[in-house]
Amino acid sequence: MNQIRKKLPTGHNADISDLSLPEWSKFLELIRACLDEPYSTNRVPLILKEISFKYLEDKSIRDSFNFSKQLLHETPQAGRFSIQIIDYFCSATKIPPEFKDILIKRLILLQR
Repeated sequence: MNQIRKKLPTGHNADISDLSLPEWSKFLELIRACLDEPYSTNRVPLILKEISFKYLEDKSIRDSFNFSKQLLHETPQAGRFSIQIIDYFCSATKIPPEFKDILIKRLILLQR
């Protein structure tokens, strides 16, 4: 589709933007990995949701990631997918690398 769109004549000399997703190679790598172990992919949103929302809670209960720990120990592949999703998201959106470092560090600590 990208190549066809670039070859079509336009009425005005507007720049034609690229239709592919940002960080396309990382996206393909993520999708291929998820297709290798599709059962684990359904747990990834639950893990990421709990880790993200715990940072909004009171600091006294922030370290209670029981559900995420359970999911990560039952399906270690879900932890790997979570890290890949965080890596892709941060690369594609160009947000500061500290965001990625904090979340990946939390995931790694929970897998121990």
